[in-house]
Amino acid sequence: MKQYKYKLINSIMEEKKIHIPESIVKNMDDNNKKAAEIMNKEGMEEAVKFMFQHPTEKTSDGKPREMTYAEMRYYYG
Repeated sequence: MKQYKYKLINSIMEEKKIHIPESIVKNMDDNNKKAAEIMNKEGMEEAVKFMFQHPTEKTSDGKPREMTYAEMRYYYG
């Protein structure tokens, strides 16, 4: 049953049916607000990609530095 539940949740998220209400988004800090906006517009997969990019640090080629899981949790809970 538990495995079915996770498959169902992932299926719904992949179909972009997850939408965080604006009343919640407006009360988020800037990092979470941007992630929620991406999730609402582009889906969970793109939001996760965004959340693993450091919000301020760049690599030598100017792209956002990829964060570790621990760093991502620091910024996005």
